[in-house]
Amino acid sequence: MKTNKLLIIFFILSSCAFLINAEKSSTGDNKKILILTSSSKYRQMLMQSVSKKLNEMSFAVTSDKMKNQKKYKSLDFDLVILISGVEAGNPYKDTYDFIINNNYNSNIIYFSALTDIEGAWGKKLEKKKIDAITAASNKKNIEEVTDKIIKKVNEKFNIKR
Repeated sequence: MKTNKLLIIFFILSSCAFLINAEKSSTGDNKKILILTSSSKYRQMLMQSVSKKLNEMSFAVTSDKMKNQKKYKSLDFDLVILISGVEAGNPYKDTYDFIINNNYNSNIIYFSALTDIEGAWGKKLEKKKIDAITAASNKKNIEEVTDKIIKKVNEKFNIKR
């Protein structure tokens, strides 16, 4: 009888361990994410907020300035997040170059700090080839925009939250 109780306890503990591991698989599992950010106080704050959430979700996050984009290839990461803006009606040059040089790779999430979604693509980027998120550069919306970006990350990795 004592052996049966021990087997039942072992089975219950094994089941709990399985469920805990199953829950972990709905997180980042140390997938590699690159965040490239063009310089502005707002975008830097947004990058820090997104990085913090991603680290909490067990993603391995690398962040750098957009001007260093030539050092990276999107295929070296599970996901790339570009936090950028527009100038003269087009995405910043480094942002545009990264998207083009990486052939509009589907692992790129592109955020542009402006209110007009159409302006994110400008005249240079092909709208059908890359998805964009936009929002005004307002420190009060950092959490809301972070949540939008995290939602996109979850969609890309089929993470249910």
